[in-house]
Amino acid sequence: MIEITGDFWKERRKYDAICVTTNGMLKNNGDAVMGAGIALGFAKIFPELSKMLGKKLKEQGNNVYYFLTKDTDGVICNIITFPTKNDWRDKSDMGLIRRSTEQLVAIANTEAFGLKSILLPRPGVSNGGLLWDDVRALIAPILDDRFTVITQVWL
Repeated sequence: MIEITGDFWKERRKYDAICVTTNGMLKNNGDAVMGAGIALGFAKIFPELSKMLGKKLKEQGNNVYYFLTKDTDGVICNIITFPTKNDWRDKSDMGLIRRSTEQLVAIANTEAFGLKSILLPRPGVSNGGLLWDDVRALIAPILDDRFTVITQVWL
């Protein structure tokens, strides 16, 4: 696992795929709840993502999912969801983060996707309320150098 500091949105185009930390909640219209933090940014930049994720959550539960979708500039992007919470109101769950990390690696190992570099915000840390040292100790042994975890700085 590689760690960097920077602006997620400026760094994202350097990677084959980008991850969004998520929860398992649905709005009344069936879209995924993506109302804060990095998820809110994704919802704005990838307008179809909350609908696509909502459908998966309803059908298959709160898991890691791979999507190919366009951003607001029309650029096709590989997006991987990374659940850290079941309910957006809760603190992030270390057990769910471990499971999500293992599922993320399984997706990266799927040759059909051709993913060699994946950017991930610090899972469970900002709106999730966890300490990065604790999360790092959990995920670092699982993630290899295909995965870059970014500490977001607001420029």
